[in-house]
Amino acid sequence: MGLKQAIKFSLLAFLIAGCANLKTRRDVRDKGAKTTPTVSAPSTSSGTSTPSFPSSPAEDEDFETSPAPEEEPPLTTAPTMRIPKVGLILGPGAARVYAQIGVLQELQREKVPVVAVGGIEWGAVVAALYSNKGLANEAEWQMSKLKSEDFMQRSLIGGRSGPAAASAASDFLKSAFGPMKAENVKIPFACPAHNLAKNQIFLMSRGAYTQLLPFCMAYPPIFQPWQGNVSAMRDVKMLADHLRSKGATTIVLVNVLGNPDPARPVAGEAGSTESVLWNEIAAYYAKPLRGVDHVLTIPLGNRGLLAFDDRREILHQGSEKGGPLVKQLARRLGL
Repeated sequence: MGLKQAIKFSLLAFLIAGCANLKTRRDVRDKGAKTTPTVSAPSTSSGTSTPSFPSSPAEDEDFETSPAPEEEPPLTTAPTMRIPKVGLILGPGAARVYAQIGVLQELQREKVPVVAVGGIEWGAVVAALYSNKGLANEAEWQMSKLKSEDFMQRSLIGGRSGPAAASAASDFLKSAFGPMKAENVKIPFACPAHNLAKNQIFLMSRGAYTQLLPFCMAYPPIFQPWQGNVSAMRDVKMLADHLRSKGATTIVLVNVLGNPDPARPVAGEAGSTESVLWNEIAAYYAKPLRGVDHVLTIPLGNRGLLAFDDRREILHQGSEKGGPLVKQLARRLGL
């Protein structure tokens, strides 16, 4: 073999060896696939398997996660206590109504919310005075000006001669109320009057107090009928309904007549027409009254209807006897 042939064979062998080490792109890709870890899916029914590539660490690793927060129930407003709104009725009793002023003082002390007020006979006068500003002291001050000789007729021998005209109280009403009107007071007011000719009850709730009160005050033994009207003694239900229409949710009546006692009448002599009449009225107020939720009965013994000169003692009795009753009422009302 010559030198040229030997060189050709050497170059050929070198080229063959170099070609043996060459790799295609597929060889490089297949080699990389063999070095990357894989997770195989389960074999299919045909015996082949489909390679799957690993997911990201957040998807592949078993991290412990906190449970999704439960949906909170909607907030509910705490139940609010219903504040009572008192409609106050001051019953009849002539001079005995001074005890109602003592009860008003106790109601004010216990902060009992009075939103409407009404009165019957002389209770209408006290209720009207209280309605102006809702102050018991104002009613006390104005009622202290009243004197029995201002409106009670006397006979020549000094005794009482009979019921007077309601106009006899006009000077007192003008002094106590002036130009005050029922429409302009702080607390809504009403009083019932009974028209004798029409046999009809009217609720007096508008106009000047000096003009409307005589319709509600007139009643024996003190006053004669006023323009054919007297106090509607037995129509408490109508008055209670009216006070409810003004916002009252609870009706409270102050009774200063007590239980009837024929042997100790509050008016006239035993067995007289006046005593029979007022014992009947006292019996009416001693029974459950339609439309009334609570009754505060103030025991005053045998204080007469005409005992206006005893007003200080009667007022003190009203506060003394009414205080415990008002406290009990306040507890019942949740105050």
